[in-house]
Amino acid sequence: MSSKRAAMELGGWFRRARREYPRRKKAAFARVVRWEWASRADRSPQPFYFERQGIPRGRRLRGEPKRFKKDVGYGLDAQGDVAVERVFVGMTSDGRPWFQEVFYERHESSLERIHYHPIPREKVVGVVEVARATFEGDRIVSWAAGTDAEASYEEYSYEDGRIVRIDRTSGQRRRGKKTTDDHETLQVRWGRGKVVQIRERGSVGSRTLYKRPENGEPFAKLAADVLERLVELIPRRVAAVKLKERAYCLTIAYDGEGNGMFPPSLALGRAVERDDWAESADGRSAQGRSVLVRLAAILQPKLRRSLPVTRDFVVYAVDLELTTRRGSLRRAAGARTFNKWVRLGWLGEWAG
Repeated sequence: MSSKRAAMELGGWFRRARREYPRRKKAAFARVVRWEWASRADRSPQPFYFERQGIPRGRRLRGEPKRFKKDVGYGLDAQGDVAVERVFVGMTSDGRPWFQEVFYERHESSLERIHYHPIPREKVVGVVEVARATFEGDRIVSWAAGTDAEASYEEYSYEDGRIVRIDRTSGQRRRGKKTTDDHETLQVRWGRGKVVQIRERGSVGSRTLYKRPENGEPFAKLAADVLERLVELIPRRVAAVKLKERAYCLTIAYDGEGNGMFPPSLALGRAVERDDWAESADGRSAQGRSVLVRLAAILQPKLRRSLPVTRDFVVYAVDLELTTRRGSLRRAAGARTFNKWVRLGWLGEWAG
């Protein structure tokens, strides 16, 4: 199936999905007999979803959390299959937890998955994505997912009862324009009953999507490899910006509680922006951890030599949750420079 055909089929379903929300919600919740909770998503009907996205599986929780973070609840039916998936988004204005909702509906040879995004304040429901898996017996043979504007379609090939190849087609549907299909082939290599590598080959080349650590390979070795690679790549990325004015910092940002820490996001702070912050006191701070903190320390002298920077230029790692925001920047800059920034009003609320 081409992505054009998949987009047409899924697009019509996507547009109907909002009207179907009350019916699907009622039917899905009616099937639930018990709940399981995880610190984040820990299961998916799409083959090798976590390996391909580079997302760690969530940790199973004993019960519904008393304080929600990025937790996911799974409502299971009598057969143990997921009927409802609830993804925590935040708290409503009246203090209630707010969830995205995913409903599953199993048919004889297919499984439908519809991802909704209710907005309590506006009392409306958005549709994030619709997806359909098809089966031959208990074996999944295809997966189609998309919206009204784009779609992807996958077919799975088996050897000895295991998926060894995925043929994927994806594309966007634009008004007045023909959909252009992108094709990728994923090779899945197994060893001792486990997936050890997933390689993707497409029109722009090939890359490794997943590689299982070898037995006995210590985490310290993996961390060292990651550090070495980032030390090589980040200066290239920063140089590509072709900065024409002075920078006062490079921020290495990561999500410490969500989809893992790598790759981090980068942001160059311009001196002119810092001058503005002295008036608005609207700064934000940082938290560093392990490899990324060490990375920041290594890159700081390198970038001071290769970029136009201020004398107090620093590189520091920041957690997007801002859980230990003051300490990371203070350690990177040094107490003397940090205290100077406080006196000048450059740090705003995160000086304390």
